[in-house]
Amino acid sequence: NDTLSPKYIALQQCVFSQNTDPTSVKNITNSNSKIKVYPNPSSGVFTISVEEGELDAIDVYTINGQKVPFLIRKKSSGTEVILNAPKGTYILQVEIDGQFAHKKLLLK
Repeated sequence: NDTLSPKYIALQQCVFSQNTDPTSVKNITNSNSKIKVYPNPSSGVFTISVEEGELDAIDVYTINGQKVPFLIRKKSSGTEVILNAPKGTYILQVEIDGQFAHKKLLLK
């Protein structure tokens, strides 16, 4: 199972900054707690809320790295991401103030 590989687990715990050496990795222990994604698992609608900073960009990928199309709807509670994709595991990438964080999405 790819989700148990050391590379995948490391990706879940890292954030990458555009303004640093591309080989450097910054731990997102603090940044990750600023991002909430709910409900997770979901049937296709996830809400992203950010406690601090500005949500600059959102992308969704399959676990194989292919980009998945989605819709965005702004709400008072956060930003809704609407996926029309097969059941499975996806990676949500969000950019907040120039830093990237990743969350696992489960589509049921």
